[in-house]
Amino acid sequence: MLVQLQTLARNGDASAEENLAAFNIIVQRYQRRHAIGLTSDYPKPSIISSSLASALPISPSLAQNYPNPFNPTTIIRFHLNARQKVRLLIFDLTGKLMRTLHDGELSAGEQTILWDGRHQNGKDMASGVYFYELAVGNKVERRRMTLIR
Repeated sequence: MLVQLQTLARNGDASAEENLAAFNIIVQRYQRRHAIGLTSDYPKPSIISSSLASALPISPSLAQNYPNPFNPTTIIRFHLNARQKVRLLIFDLTGKLMRTLHDGELSAGEQTILWDGRHQNGKDMASGVYFYELAVGNKVERRRMTLIR
């Protein structure tokens, strides 16, 4: 997740830059306190890993894309509770498959995929309403998004 955040920040995502800056401040504070022996208000590493495991969702969940409406790109985020095979697809209003963004295994945790508003063949898609679908195992979630050219 940190690598994805760093990549988004390098690509100019203002929200990712803010989140990365906040993360770096927390790490620096932790390192300073640890260096001078004031770690009592921080959990031990074993507690951190178990709290991270409990922070995973019970089942996969799909978030609303951002920004929406969008031009020319949008970010689609979803959370996985375990390493799983995932399909992320884009459909038009008629239900026709326009693009497969991902079809394969991904690790547990938050996942972020960027869509450039292009069809499977690489051509720009027209302005309009589209649906994105996350299929994980037998669970399928769909959300609506709007592309404005």
